[in-house]
Amino acid sequence: MPMRHFRVRIACAAILPVMLQISMAHAGSVIDNIRFANEITWPLGEPDTTNMGQTFKTPNATDTTLKNFTFVLQRRLGVTNYRPYVYEWVEELGGHITGEAIFAGGIGTVPEGQGFQRITIRTDGISLSSEKSYVAFFSTAGLFDGKPDETTWKVVSDGFDYGDGYFVFHNSRGELPSPSTRWECGVDCTYTDLAFRMTFIAAPVPEPGNLTLMLSGVVALVGTLRARRQSQQRIPLLPTRHEQNDC
Repeated sequence: MPMRHFRVRIACAAILPVMLQISMAHAGSVIDNIRFANEITWPLGEPDTTNMGQTFKTPNATDTTLKNFTFVLQRRLGVTNYRPYVYEWVEELGGHITGEAIFAGGIGTVPEGQGFQRITIRTDGISLSSEKSYVAFFSTAGLFDGKPDETTWKVVSDGFDYGDGYFVFHNSRGELPSPSTRWECGVDCTYTDLAFRMTFIAAPVPEPGNLTLMLSGVVALVGTLRARRQSQQRIPLLPTRHEQNDC
């Protein structure tokens, strides 16, 4: 094997493990209490309850990007249209949303069918802070059509409560509640949660040492290729057969 080809392969080999290490970064975390759901349900829909959801925190300081969230619902009466939201949540004054929506999805419809069904909302990744609380909820705000409807939710309680949040709702008569407006919470706000599943991921950021190694490999590869090109340019052209006969 020519030496210049061997050097190029060494440079590529030095980069490859670092690239693999970056692509195989921490896979993420999942919060899932659905398997503990019992038969207790709460209704969402016109005209009684406009907003219903679950407060939560990120599972740790690394996985702070919310990729998706799932609730378990059953349509019981009429047609329930909703929008999914994620807001920052403040505990003071009994609990309320604050600021602008971090995520606001499109209009969805609770599907027909017997039994409870999982509805998963994909956020395309929203960045959160491990030091704050948030609420993910479905809202029928602005979607009332003058016909009663009711969708019930699976709820988790009886000792399987989620420690970093709880079930909340707000009847704002067809509108989104304004920030700082107090929400209600299930039972005593301590052990009732909606059945939910949330997936969190972390951005694949290379460590400084790995980044230095990768850059060194790139520099070595570029230098090798440049030296190869210069070497090829210095090789004299051999005379053609016609030119040899003339000598």
